Amino acid sequence: GIKISDSHDEPELEFFDRVPTVWDDTKVIHGEVGKYITVARRTGSAWFIGTITNDEERKLNIPLDFLTEGQSYLAHIYYDDPNVPTRTKVGIKNIPVTNKSTLEAVLPASGGQAVWLEAQKKFVHPGILHTQADIKRTHKLIDNKTEPAYGSFLLLKEHKCSQPDYRMEGPFRIISRDGEYRHTKSKMEADFSAVYQNALMWTLTGNKAHARKSLEILTAYADSLTMIPETNDAPLLVGLEGLKIIYALEILKYTYPGIKDEDLVPVNRMFTEIFMPVMENFYAARPYTNGNWGSIVTKTYMAAGIYFNNRAMYNKGMDFYLHGHDNGSILHYISGETGQIQESGRDQSHCMLGIGAMATLCEIAWKQGDDLYSALSNRLMKGYEYVAQYNLGYDVLFSVWEDVTGKYCDWKTISDKARGNYMPVFEIAYNHYVRRQGLQMPYTLQVLEKIRPEGFDRDQPAFGSLLFND
Repeated sequence: GIKISDSHDEPELEFFDRVPTVWDDTKVIHGEVGKYITVARRTGSAWFIGTITNDEERKLNIPLDFLTEGQSYLAHIYYDDPNVPTRTKVGIKNIPVTNKSTLEAVLPASGGQAVWLEAQKKFVHPGILHTQADIKRTHKLIDNKTEPAYGSFLLLKEHKCSQPDYRMEGPFRIISRDGEYRHTKSKMEADFSAVYQNALMWTLTGNKAHARKSLEILTAYADSLTMIPETNDAPLLVGLEGLKIIYALEILKYTYPGIKDEDLVPVNRMFTEIFMPVMENFYAARPYTNGNWGSIVTKTYMAAGIYFNNRAMYNKGMDFYLHGHDNGSILHYISGETGQIQESGRDQSHCMLGIGAMATLCEIAWKQGDDLYSALSNRLMKGYEYVAQYNLGYDVLFSVWEDVTGKYCDWKTISDKARGNYMPVFEIAYNHYVRRQGLQMPYTLQVLEKIRPEGFDRDQPAFGSLLFND
């Protein structure tokens, strides 16, 4: 028989973590003695459905008319799939449903399907990295000049992109990181950093000039931008710069009284018509990139789901992080045995870029009441400790990585390129795992003792000693 010790952190184990031992309701959906059966059981607002068949293949429809009228659910479906690259061959898909929906169960001989129906919550606003409670807490840290938070605030306050009189480098009609329009790269990056940082400064100081500057830049780009060319780096552009835009929009919409709904219309249109298609194309393509790309795109995709109140987008991002067949999913980016990063043989900068993006999307989910940090037994924490340990000068275990694309399997040793050059990505993870959860991250702490207070980074939320300090 199968033993608990046989487990290798298969993704479908999350189903068993959710299944309760006490039930409030039970329904037999359909069945024939000796042939098949489908049973639904409820605890609280969550339903769990199990379907099994005998030694005959079978296709069944499962009506969901027993669900609460007017309530939206996310169906987490666990099914037999011989093409899944795990020992257990269980596929997972997530789809939004209501009591008007019908699920299909395609069962192999002697097979089955399990479904967890999760009632969907309303989004918290503001709720992209920071809530109203977080903003109030940072005010106290600044007022009391609490270190190292206050040191991060001073770095933010003094940065050129945080000034209410910031002078735009653009706007541009076309923006790109590479190709014909690569000359716009550093300029538009600075402009979008000014969007983000002025929105931050508005929340931290109450100075309306910062809010006006953030909105001014957003509006200028909305009035000018016509396209992002389909170059190699287009997904990175929309992921890195898109989060700055969405964070600012969320903050301005829900905290700045001087903004009107019509002010947001052109900016919203710019994002949905120019930025969003690039992300959708990335998800639709076969895996082709190193893992930092996937988490960079996904942090912005999830944030956009929150801002636009689009639960399907948000859930799609979470599903990618947990189950995606891509180097950018937690399963394929960090080793569960050692914490090695898919890009450890490439260089250390991209490892930090990748884990920083993962921590960002985990923090975004946390503010919405969803715990991605704990996925696969806190695997992100293990990745952080591995990166910190190596960059501090210690030896770590390394093995040749078999990546999803097959393109990045020839790194024979861990790379010392950029070793010891730390990005400000460590406070966000330390804050969660140590301050919130009471766990230990000794190597990450050593890094923080070297780099505190965290300051600016073009590609990260940054200023973590202030922004992520529970």
